[in-house]
Amino acid sequence: YDDVVAVLRDKRWHSAVAKLPELMGITDPDFLARDRESILSAEGDVHTRLRRLVGKALSPRAADRLRPFMREVINDLVDPVAPAGRADIAIDICEPYPIPIICELLAAPHEDWQLFSRWAADVLRVFNATAAQELDIIKQAQSELDEYTRGLIADRRNDPREDLITDLIAAEDKATA
Repeated sequence: YDDVVAVLRDKRWHSAVAKLPELMGITDPDFLARDRESILSAEGDVHTRLRRLVGKALSPRAADRLRPFMREVINDLVDPVAPAGRADIAIDICEPYPIPIICELLAAPHEDWQLFSRWAADVLRVFNATAAQELDIIKQAQSELDEYTRGLIADRRNDPREDLITDLIAAEDKATA
């Protein structure tokens, strides 16, 4: 644990992560520019600003509010495999678990969770050894997710809710006021 924390806090590793797509043979300038704007690969002031925006939604207090839902999701994933007495934890539990949680944070409708699962699987291809060859699939998923997210943002501007998107809109409005 301590070694992992040390690596994650060591700024020498940060720029290496940001260069991963290029190291994988991805040279598309639009893709690379977009990737640098992601909270996962942004550095310095950009990363700090993005992290501050989502910090409240990802705080321990926010996680406590989601805990009953998290338990429900994990139970729904474990129940089907429990009778067999074994499971492939990575495939049966860990892979599908984050999507419902993220969708709950965004207040995305349950019927859209499969869309998020597909988009996540396609976007995460960027970490495959074949990422450069799969770039069209990755970019298509990003484009579809962007379009969907713009719709959620427009909806929340008209009908605010208790969700991450409404919080981000409020933070942006406060910053530009």
